Amino acid sequence: MGTDNLDSNPLIMAIFGSEAARKPQENEYINKKDGFIYCSICKKPKQSRSGGFLHPMQCDCERKEREEAEAEEKKYKHRQALSKRKADCFGSNSKYVDCIFANCDNGVNTKITEFCFNYCVNWREMKKENVSLIFCGNVGRGKTHLAACICNKLIEDYEARVKLITENEFLERYSVIQDRGEYLNELLSYSLLVIDEMGIQTFKGNAVATGYLPFLEDLINRRYNANKPLIITSNLPKTFFINPSKDNVVNRIVSRLKEMAAEPIMFKGEDLRAKKQKEKIERLKKSLNDKAAG
Repeated sequence: MGTDNLDSNPLIMAIFGSEAARKPQENEYINKKDGFIYCSICKKPKQSRSGGFLHPMQCDCERKEREEAEAEEKKYKHRQALSKRKADCFGSNSKYVDCIFANCDNGVNTKITEFCFNYCVNWREMKKENVSLIFCGNVGRGKTHLAACICNKLIEDYEARVKLITENEFLERYSVIQDRGEYLNELLSYSLLVIDEMGIQTFKGNAVATGYLPFLEDLINRRYNANKPLIITSNLPKTFFINPSKDNVVNRIVSRLKEMAAEPIMFKGEDLRAKKQKEKIERLKKSLNDKAAG
């Protein structure tokens, strides 16, 4: 095809003809050597020639501006993804969105906190090997807080799909819906599932199993078979997860958890909620006394 045909092609001329007629704008000049338009700031050409036509090209300034815009767009999409992941993870338990290791000064044993942080750092291996965790201890010891820290870090570092639900939330929904299999598949789709407050409904007085126990077994069994890790937080004694039980369902649950999570992690110390409440009351009393004295 000759250049005459190219010159007479309306589409070609519409694309390239305007570039040949373009005049220098602000911060641009024509280089007398090659006749191309250059950037006055970075001194790089903004035009090139190929196939007998002038083509627009990006100078260093424009390239940097484009790369920065792309990076900002990527950050924005990442923030949006994180926000969506966290909303999905915590649902109505939105207070846990701000639980992160950076401000995890919550009275929990430092070694436990570091262990959980390293669990997140090595998440790909933990996920591959189906390494689960069991947090045991009395109420107010920081078990759920630390589990939420793990969830947030996995979301932030890997955009992982994780879910935190209480045993109560699971049983309430599982008990009433018709398609339980669909719900279990939904929970199975998460890379990590946290079952908070295990035993609060499935056991009475942390001793007698209730009719809800097979529901919990069904969930844990599916995660076990699918090689998907769990985090369990529970007020049940450590012996529950170690010693054999008279209840066959309990034994099946514990057997699977032993393989997935090994030995439970004990959260000891004082009731952190009670401690915070006491500190809050003391601050308020001091504030009132100071105002009265003033």
